[in-house]
Amino acid sequence: MEKYDLCVIGGGPSGYAAAMRAVDFDKSVLLVERDRIGGAGIYDGALSSKTFWEISKEFASFSKKMSHYGLEEPVVQFHNVLNEVNDAVSERSNQLEDHLRLVIQQRPEGFRYIKGSAHLISSSEIEL
Repeated sequence: MEKYDLCVIGGGPSGYAAAMRAVDFDKSVLLVERDRIGGAGIYDGALSSKTFWEISKEFASFSKKMSHYGLEEPVVQFHNVLNEVNDAVSERSNQLEDHLRLVIQQRPEGFRYIKGSAHLISSSEIEL
């Protein structure tokens, strides 16, 4: 049986931050994530909607300036917008995965990442 100072179940924003903070304090850490590091906020929600919002603000500002100068209003190529959103998600995902690899390399004995599911079986044990 392996022992850790901290086991974090779920690698979403809070779980990932908790695991990294424990690493900062030289604690041994097990991080378990069943899907992708970063959580739904990156892949299914917040990042995508914020990227759409920023693009729409830029487009509205640009359109207003074009109209002010009597120029033809631009046309949105939605596939380009989707590509931009997907690029933002990929970039953030890659940043998290790169950081995770770096932590694993720097702390081979003090940090472990497992892709899978876990649940508590007692106050000090989990089952993977």
